[in-house]
Amino acid sequence: MKKFSFGSGHILVDSENGAVKSVRRAGRPFLLGHDEREWHHSTHDWGKGFGIINETPVYWDHPSAIRFHRNSVQLAYSLADFCQLKVRRSFGVKWSESYQWHNSSSKIISISCLGIYTPWRDVYTSAADSLTRACHAHIWPGGEMAWVWAVPMSGDSPGVGLRVVKGDIWAYSIENRNIFSSSNIRGNIVLHPTDFARNPSAFGGQPVIRISPGKTYELSWELAWHSKFSDFKKKLKPAGFHIPKLAVQIGHPLAVKAPAKTKISAQSKDVSIEQKEEGFILVSKKEGERYIDIQTPEGKTRVAVLFHAPLRKLVERRIDYILRYQRATGRGEGRSGALLPIDATTRLRICFGAWKDWSDARERVGMALLLQHARMRIWHHAATLDKAIADYNQFIRRHLLTAKNEVKEDSFHSSIERLYNYPFFAEFYLNQYSLYGRKSDLERCASVVEAYYRNGGEKHLAFWESAAGLVQALAKIDSKRSAGLRKQILNHAETYRQLGIQLPRHEVNYEHSMVAPLLMLYLKAYQLDDRKSRWIEPIERTMRWLEVFASEQPHVRLRHMAIRHWDGFWFGRERLWGDVFPHYWTVLSAFAFEWYAGMFPSSKKRKACMAKSEAIYLGNLIHFYEDGSATCAYVMPSCIDHRPAHRPDPCVNDQDWALVWQLKKRPFPAF
Repeated sequence: MKKFSFGSGHILVDSENGAVKSVRRAGRPFLLGHDEREWHHSTHDWGKGFGIINETPVYWDHPSAIRFHRNSVQLAYSLADFCQLKVRRSFGVKWSESYQWHNSSSKIISISCLGIYTPWRDVYTSAADSLTRACHAHIWPGGEMAWVWAVPMSGDSPGVGLRVVKGDIWAYSIENRNIFSSSNIRGNIVLHPTDFARNPSAFGGQPVIRISPGKTYELSWELAWHSKFSDFKKKLKPAGFHIPKLAVQIGHPLAVKAPAKTKISAQSKDVSIEQKEEGFILVSKKEGERYIDIQTPEGKTRVAVLFHAPLRKLVERRIDYILRYQRATGRGEGRSGALLPIDATTRLRICFGAWKDWSDARERVGMALLLQHARMRIWHHAATLDKAIADYNQFIRRHLLTAKNEVKEDSFHSSIERLYNYPFFAEFYLNQYSLYGRKSDLERCASVVEAYYRNGGEKHLAFWESAAGLVQALAKIDSKRSAGLRKQILNHAETYRQLGIQLPRHEVNYEHSMVAPLLMLYLKAYQLDDRKSRWIEPIERTMRWLEVFASEQPHVRLRHMAIRHWDGFWFGRERLWGDVFPHYWTVLSAFAFEWYAGMFPSSKKRKACMAKSEAIYLGNLIHFYEDGSATCAYVMPSCIDHRPAHRPDPCVNDQDWALVWQLKKRPFPAF
């Protein structure tokens, strides 16, 4: 191994093939290594790669020539008779890399795929390991303006910023992501100047790179340490380019701030563009995700924006679809009120059997909650909603709750062990109480919460936004029981305050939907506890953890959307692993940011949190389509293990929580 300085850290380079093996600072690894040797091999080391040139597959792994210098290494590869690759890595305060593909033939060569491995250590071995030894890799494949921000999962500084200096990155893909590697790794990240051969439409379209005889195509990038993203952002091009909001209602203006001499065009004729002094105004009367191509004096890029329907219209047509296609019509034994996942291409039910993420319970209750919230607002038809809600209530009472109000897996499996299910159904009964004023519904809600804690809930991070509301409502009819629940919530929060970074594993060892509920738990404790000061430090620490799950890419699916990369497999029809953007549970972050903002009634911090919250809520409307159908997962990378992705899964399943959490936004707690 050869060791080189990289700013305040160091890099190890394989002395035999020149690939980067390790990047460390203060003992923290930023790349995959020995800990992941069961699935990460030397074939995927940093800087190795593959391509398709003139329809011929090529690879670079072991160079034909290698030369080490004091602060650099030069590599040469013969990819084919007609193409050679030269790679140079230079180290110091910054780490620079150049990849040059040279056409040595007498004819134009066409490159339809190029992929370079960048194996960031984005893994979840445990919460403690994640928070001390892993990083989130935020990727923006924005052409000449592409970048990657690798930040410690703890939110500590510094992070590593990679920015393109010359050439383009138009896509990224993931390898080693399948049933054998499962949910606790993100996989090997591959950056692509083009991925046309495998997925030509990904990220708004992939180019074919053509190199004339004797000419060279070059991709170069620069990496450096930065204490925070805002410092890295100052280095990114072009200066003055910004899109404040990436999602707006149809007919409303979307502003693009851009430097002088910028040209933009929309890939859809539905979008009108008007040039203004500081940039451009975009308007569309039709719904959907739209790609906008932008050419500035510093280079070209492409962004994605969303024009969405008014929220009420979107909700009402979604409800029409649910009532028409997703009810368990034809079933007997009281099961006809259940709400089921379906295949949007055929509208046939997806039958679950042992696959419980397609069951008639669990997250599917989100559809029932959507009906309730529409009914609260007198949206849709009241009598129709009342009937559907009553049928669902009958289904719960007969098939999902035990005599002790414990929550079963579904109507065919009697296990009561999955604690995530409890708050879903407690919330249903709290909403029933709000809608119809029946004391028995509030008592049942309390009983479900008590069953959650009786079955080990103090060491589990379910999505308990409604717990404080239950305590307050219950105080009016049973103050003793309310006080007992308040104590359980505070004990729950105290358990985690004592655990620190040693969070127990849930369905994934460490993930966004552990951190966001943890922050909400601490915020509830801050609200309920007279000793408020004891919660300040855990709130601030957990907020740092939550914020770094997302970044600021100029793409409506990515900006402020937490990284989640497994539910295309667990909830979708296609069983495709890999980054899901946005995942509907990113609304947990939106809600947490909103609650946290309540601690700062008039400050820049409050404004920033509210902007993030709005971006997440509105960006998640991209799940829902004009006909009332939806997708449970949009798998973002161009490919996953060479299977084309960057497409929505056709399963209409559990995505309605994105609407539910937006509709149930409440005034800030009285902090």
